[in-house]
Amino acid sequence: MSTSPVRLLFLLLLGTSATANAQSLQQIEEYEARIEAQQQQLDQMRRELDELKAMHAEQQKPSEEPFVVAADPEREMPGPFVLRKNENLSLLLSGRVHRMVLGLDDGANTDRFFTDSEQGPTSIRFDVNAKASEQFSVGATIETGIRQNRPFLVSQDNPDPGTDVTVRIAEVTLNHSNVGKFSIGRGFSSAWLAPEMDLSGTQFASLLPVGMLAPGMKFVDRSDDTLSDIQVLNYFVDVERLLLVDRIRYDSPGFGMGMQVSGTIASDGRWDASFRMKPKATEDWTFVAGASFQHEPFAGIDQRIDAVGSVRHNDTGLNFTAGFVTEEVTEGGTANTYVLKAGWLADFFDLGKTAFSLDYYDVSDLRLAGDAAKSYGFFAVQKWPAYGIDFYGGYRMYDVDRPDIDLHSLDLIALGITLGF
Repeated sequence: MSTSPVRLLFLLLLGTSATANAQSLQQIEEYEARIEAQQQQLDQMRRELDELKAMHAEQQKPSEEPFVVAADPEREMPGPFVLRKNENLSLLLSGRVHRMVLGLDDGANTDRFFTDSEQGPTSIRFDVNAKASEQFSVGATIETGIRQNRPFLVSQDNPDPGTDVTVRIAEVTLNHSNVGKFSIGRGFSSAWLAPEMDLSGTQFASLLPVGMLAPGMKFVDRSDDTLSDIQVLNYFVDVERLLLVDRIRYDSPGFGMGMQVSGTIASDGRWDASFRMKPKATEDWTFVAGASFQHEPFAGIDQRIDAVGSVRHNDTGLNFTAGFVTEEVTEGGTANTYVLKAGWLADFFDLGKTAFSLDYYDVSDLRLAGDAAKSYGFFAVQKWPAYGIDFYGGYRMYDVDRPDIDLHSLDLIALGITLGF
């Protein structure tokens, strides 16, 4: 059977169209495969980008529990503001405002004074810490005290001495977990043990160096009811007993039962060495203790040895602190000081613990052979830790007995508030 030319032409066109359709379908499938592969690549890139963004955000996010660099043991506050913190660097801002009202009866007159405090004074502080490795870090601290009517300067004849601005701490620290910490610059001597060794919870109201409540107040001569030149600081505290000095200080890593040794080399031949023990608290008890030797710690004292310990029953909150100081006086003789403190931490209110303390302080042969001084005080503190606040009130008596002058005792009522951040 013969095929006409028309039929041949029709069959040719039909085959060409089928071939074209097959090629077109293959191209579409290839395009779809390429698009799908590219989409997978885009999805993978999007996931990687999201992970990088999340990682960056986590590094820049302030820590919920920031660590404090070279924390000052006398501070008791919720924690500093984190100005910056990432994996290797932290910059922290903290501070405190501390105000008191003092009522004084010096035996001749009664008066009131509005002051700052020497027991955790008003201050502002910056801490920076750069972590070089898992074991080694470099840090720095600057703390400035800003006190309106500083108690060291306030007295009956100088009730409003004005503003006192001092650099309390300006130091660089080098810290290695296996070697220890070196602190270079102005700061606390290693022998400043008192704030660390008191478990009563009343440090802002009643520090173990009891004269720091009102060091500038003067005793009154009984013979004519006039102010003498003998101040509280002469028998109960000396400004240098704060032991804020320009020094090199070393603190060892902890070892054994929470033990640590430290030492300081300061200017003018002064140096000290100290030992601390802070074992891990048990279910029932918390205990801390320390001792130090100080060579020429301040004017008039050749050497000073002190020891202090504090224990607290965790369930009842009852606590007891005892301290002893012996000093070789430059003019000859030995002065001995004892301090005893009993306290109770109670849970009366939901806002925080309530602390009570009763203390007794005795020193003899400090300025003259045969002289003596004593103090006792009672204080109550209400803590409000959610806002870093302590409210407190209490009473303190100072008495000095000297062979050359008859002095009235000093009676003080203190009301105070401190807010730390």
